[in-house]
Amino acid sequence: MTRLFVVLFSFVFIVGCAAVPDQATKDLQAWATPAKEEAKAGRMKWSDYYKGLYERLRVTKFNDTPFMMDVTSSLIDIALAYEAGAIDQNTFESLQRQSEVLVVQNAQNLSQVQQAQQRAAWANTLQNLAAQQRANTQFYQNQLNRSQTCNTRWTGYQWQTVCQ
Repeated sequence: MTRLFVVLFSFVFIVGCAAVPDQATKDLQAWATPAKEEAKAGRMKWSDYYKGLYERLRVTKFNDTPFMMDVTSSLIDIALAYEAGAIDQNTFESLQRQSEVLVVQNAQNLSQVQQAQQRAAWANTLQNLAAQQRANTQFYQNQLNRSQTCNTRWTGYQWQTVCQ
C-alpha cells in the first residue's frame, strides 16, 4: 500500500510540475494585451512595451521563461534600432513576426515535451501498479499453495494446534 501511495504521489508531482501556472499566464496577458495595443497605436514606444514584458517575464516561473527573456531582450534592441531610425518599419515588423514564430514553435515543442513527460509518468505509474498487482497475486498464490504442517499438543489444561 505504501508503494502504491509513493507511485501515485510521484505521478501527481511530475504532472503538477509540468503544468503552466494559470494565474501567472492571466496576469501576464492582462498586462501584455492592452500594452501591445498601445504600442501598435503609437501611444507607447515598442521598446517600452518589450522592456515591460521583459520585467514581467523575469518574475514568472514558466518552463520557457529563459527563452522568452532572450527573445524579448532581442526585441528590445530591435525596437530601439527602429525608434532610432536604424531600421525601417517593414524590417521591424518582419523581425517581430519572426520572433513570434520562434515563440510559438518553442511553445509547441515545450508542449510536446510536457505531453511526453506526462505519458511517461502514466506509463511508469501503470507499470508500477502492474508490478504491485503481480507481487500481490504471487503472494496470495503462495499462501494458497503452501503446504502447512500442524502440530497439536496438550498444554496441561487444553489442546493447542499450531500450523506453519
